[in-house]
Amino acid sequence: MGPRVITGIGHIWLRTAAVVLALAAIGVALVGHKMPSRRVIPRVRVVQLQLPAPNPALAGLPPLFTDGNGLTGSRDSSLPEVIGVAGRLPDDAEALVRIAPNRSRTVRTGGSVLGWTVIAIAADSVTFERDGLRQVVRLKPTP
Repeated sequence: MGPRVITGIGHIWLRTAAVVLALAAIGVALVGHKMPSRRVIPRVRVVQLQLPAPNPALAGLPPLFTDGNGLTGSRDSSLPEVIGVAGRLPDDAEALVRIAPNRSRTVRTGGSVLGWTVIAIAADSVTFERDGLRQVVRLKPTP
């Protein structure tokens, strides 16, 4: 007699059991290596920094960052008030400026008004220059 061959239902059960055992062994091997036994929370160290003392040699210099009104951050009272901007930016733009309580006029880039020369016109601001000082005057928001 030769080797006995398993046929029928016994054959299917044997193969299914072998596949299930093989998958279970693979699953245990993979999960056992990747899952930590406890949760690890990293420690955080708090460090307090002290700022250095201000340099007295820099005391007379203008501030590095301003509020957008110019180099010193203060607006010159002789500047005209910008009412609006019209035309195509940046080439054909004109700024409508108020020069007195009831007087206004338009000015282009390179033009001057009240002793200030218009350097640039943007959609929301006009840059003026006088005696080397540049001031940016922004449009006032509408209510």
